[in-house]
Amino acid sequence: MPEQVDYLQMMFQCLAATSLSWMPEQVDYLHDAAYWRALLGRCQGAEVLQVREMESHEEFWADWLRQDNEYAIGDRKAMEAGGI
Repeated sequence: MPEQVDYLQMMFQCLAATSLSWMPEQVDYLHDAAYWRALLGRCQGAEVLQVREMESHEEFWADWLRQDNEYAIGDRKAMEAGGI
């Protein structure tokens, strides 16, 4: 049970951090691979071959956060607070 509490606390902190720069409708797109696999798997006539995190995920985020625009600056606040 302590692991579940730690996980819930981590998720709460992450959601609080994302609210620093993202609107609620944007946060709704942040899901893990299992969520997207299940969602896409419900599409009739579609075969899900693979759903996974991009190998360059960390590199892309680091590059984005170095940008000098209002959106990246806002995202920096969320990342520094523990988001994503």
